[in-house]
Amino acid sequence: MRKLIYIAEDDMVSFYFLEEVLTPLKVKIKQAKNGEELLQLIHEKVPDLVLLDLRMPVMSGLDALAVIRKNHPGLPVVAQTAYAMTEERERCFQCGCNDYISKPIRKTALLKIVEPYLGLS
Repeated sequence: MRKLIYIAEDDMVSFYFLEEVLTPLKVKIKQAKNGEELLQLIHEKVPDLVLLDLRMPVMSGLDALAVIRKNHPGLPVVAQTAYAMTEERERCFQCGCNDYISKPIRKTALLKIVEPYLGLS
């Protein structure tokens, strides 16, 4: 059975890049354009992995993460953010992210991070 990844990303160019990189892994991908959409998707079906943009409209990634950790503490969540500062990285881990990748995202770095969560390495 194919692994399911939710990509919470409001920027379509970023979403299409992630989709292009991940599709060869034979995964099923669904997009959420904000934190509320992500929580609705998770309510309907818990995925194998979430790629979470931290800054989105309606509900931020960090606000959505707080709900995810309350309801699904074991769900792997990888933060993605344009803010590559050390403080941002530490904040991601303190808030409950399993991993972190900074934008612009490089294909090899993304694959190195997601493959273990999908059981591919």
